[in-house]
Amino acid sequence: VAAARRQVDACAATLAGEVERRSDRGLGYSGLAQRSGDRTSDGFVARVTGASGREARELVTVGKLLDAPPPWLAPVASGVASGDVSVGAAAAIGTGLGEPSASVAADDLLDAAERLLVETAGLPPEKVARRAREARDELSLSSCLCKRASAGG
Repeated sequence: VAAARRQVDACAATLAGEVERRSDRGLGYSGLAQRSGDRTSDGFVARVTGASGREARELVTVGKLLDAPPPWLAPVASGVASGDVSVGAAAAIGTGLGEPSASVAADDLLDAAERLLVETAGLPPEKVARRAREARDELSLSSCLCKRASAGG
């Protein structure tokens, strides 16, 4: 049942990503969500699916990820598409790791995402989110310590 749910959720996320694309703010009132009476694509997805606001945001977030994954989250997108990773876990990893910065390189985020997929397999999204935030903090701290060491301080 869990495997089937992940497959269905992956399909729902793909559709939610399409809703997001067709509801782009640049389209104004001619966008799908606005035409349907919803302010946002999240609102549209929540209304149509009966999902909570949080679940709808996760579906839209992961739908965008499936459509055009940033390189450091490509393994996460592949995991969702194959049904190995839940939408909730994928959203937690993407949010927790964040984006590359001056102190954290995309390659480091890719390594962290791959590690998280192994370490958190089967855990609920809340625990995945906590571990993803910890991984990002560790990367940031490591970068800070490396800069201090190279500066001689």
